[in-house]
Amino acid sequence: MDEKKMLERIKKSAEPIDVPESLKPEFMEDILKEKEQKRRKIPLYRAGAAAAAALIALVALWQINHIGMQQEDRPQMEGSTEAAGYTEAAGLEEYVKETGAPEKTDAAADGAGVIPHVSSEEELYLALADMNQAMSRDMGYGALTGDMMKEEGAVPMDSAPAEDAESSMESTAANNGDYSQTNLQEVGVDEGDIVKTDGNYIYALYGSTVRIIKAEGENLEKISEISLPERDEEVHEMYLDGNVLNLIATGNEASIDEQEEDVYFIDRKSYTRVYTYDIHEKETPKLSGYTEQEGYYKTSRKNGDMLYVFTEYTPIIKDTQESSTIMPRVSGGVMPLEDIYLPEYADQAGYLVIASVDVKQPEKVVDHKAIVSAADRFYVSTENIYGISSHYENGRDYTQILKFSYRDGKIKPAAAGDIRGYLNDTFSMNEHEGYLRVVATDWNNDEELTNLYVLDENLDVYGKIENLAPGESIRSARFLGDIGYFVTFRDTDPLFSVDLSSPKEPKILGELKVTGFSAYLHFYGENKLLGIGNEVDPETGEYKGIKVSMFDISDPSDVKEIDKYVLKDNYHCPGIYNYKAIMINPEKNIFGFECEENYLVFSYDGEKGFVNEFLYELKDKEEFEVYGNGTRGLYIGQTFYLSGSNGIEAFDMERGFEKTGGLTYE
Repeated sequence: MDEKKMLERIKKSAEPIDVPESLKPEFMEDILKEKEQKRRKIPLYRAGAAAAAALIALVALWQINHIGMQQEDRPQMEGSTEAAGYTEAAGLEEYVKETGAPEKTDAAADGAGVIPHVSSEEELYLALADMNQAMSRDMGYGALTGDMMKEEGAVPMDSAPAEDAESSMESTAANNGDYSQTNLQEVGVDEGDIVKTDGNYIYALYGSTVRIIKAEGENLEKISEISLPERDEEVHEMYLDGNVLNLIATGNEASIDEQEEDVYFIDRKSYTRVYTYDIHEKETPKLSGYTEQEGYYKTSRKNGDMLYVFTEYTPIIKDTQESSTIMPRVSGGVMPLEDIYLPEYADQAGYLVIASVDVKQPEKVVDHKAIVSAADRFYVSTENIYGISSHYENGRDYTQILKFSYRDGKIKPAAAGDIRGYLNDTFSMNEHEGYLRVVATDWNNDEELTNLYVLDENLDVYGKIENLAPGESIRSARFLGDIGYFVTFRDTDPLFSVDLSSPKEPKILGELKVTGFSAYLHFYGENKLLGIGNEVDPETGEYKGIKVSMFDISDPSDVKEIDKYVLKDNYHCPGIYNYKAIMINPEKNIFGFECEENYLVFSYDGEKGFVNEFLYELKDKEEFEVYGNGTRGLYIGQTFYLSGSNGIEAFDMERGFEKTGGLTYE
């Protein structure tokens, strides 16, 4: 093979990869639940060889790893440190004035006394290089590195978002608030999803297109659709607030750089953008602006007008500081040192980047922080952000917790701490009256145990209960005020209730053993707790199907399972792993979810128990995706809708969910 053909093959291998839906990180995270905390993140690899064939092989190996890894950083945006107008000569202060990047506050007020700031780029580089080398030795590879690309142009501005206004076309259901909402973990903290409604319109996201559907009972009409300016970007989820629609998207870019003769470096960089659209005129949505931050999208939350976005940024670490790129960029600006933190325990050469955006000023980042530490999961209360990462050391699991306070877009590192064990999911954490309550599964001498910790505002252990449920692991948890409930499982399901009214001395109130286990818990009306999970044969451990349980929690010391409903030989239920895939409103007495090849809706009756109000077969129906968390149920008034990849169908709930209409996308 001649040199020209060889280089063409190398360049082609650096092109962005189309990842199948089922392998995308957000879906892999839903599926890989139990032991992901024990997995070390694999860094990007560095490959250089005199023989081009060896280089191509390493590139192919990297691509396989790239697709398979659940949370790996994906191809990122371009931008060298000088590209967007920031140079040492120009100075950061002038750059801030020109770009509108957030002004900096006093370092001490930014949490420097809690988590140390980086004192210099040299300190940061040496720390990152050391971590990178340590991980490379562990994996048996060097690090794949490269230069960052050039910065893109300025943010286009069509118009400012219109002020929220009630439309004269609003339906009675919209006026009464009788429409479904995204299932949230924390009241008052909004979360993005792939389908939203305001009671008049349905906003359905599939691929990178948002369709705006006017919904009046069985009458469905596509009014318009939104496609991103960059065709190769992927939209992960969206937020809806009045006449403002926010889309969270990621983009990929790759380049190849010859560092020396026959040695090439492949750069694959990802960036995350928040696009804000004014949807006051539904027929003609207008892009109001966007912000951008480096790193692959992890998650986001919205409180009031402020949207908080979390990304994972992988620095470019080379043999020298001068040739490395270690400062992340947010909205075109290089983050200053005073916004970057280096915890003592940091052992991964990656950053957690948090940026806030005011949706009323959608082209400007309000604040940003970066910390040298990866975070796999996030719990966000109305006052604090908690980033969670786990590692396995000396035969035991540990969970590290980073705490950031936030208010009006300002982000401040508040505390760092760690506990023994790994968390099942974010519902294993809950903040109440300044305390963080956490339940974790702890390996000790090859035996699983359950620990409950109450952490104070500094994330120091204030109260605890340890060594519960030997041989069992946490499967679900939910907290309500001073009472907590959590499920452990081996062959049966012990549902524990715990009194947390005295944070210093939490006490187990009761333990209920039933067959199977609940993987998701939701308070359902007064004194009731709904569980969705799996039924299991207690003798053989064989899974029997999906189980729905109702618990009476009127007496937390004597919890009772008062009803159950088993879907035999059903095993795949996206709602178990992604709570936003569950449609639920206890006040309306309705909940629904996709299960195997069906969508089911239930109500609960004190005498009849669970009533299966609706079962719709999704199999062989082109308009819906059976797998990939792609089907959503929602309602407006007395009309129930199923939203899939290619259309929406309408059902009349007052007439036994009779199908009354539908819309197929072109």
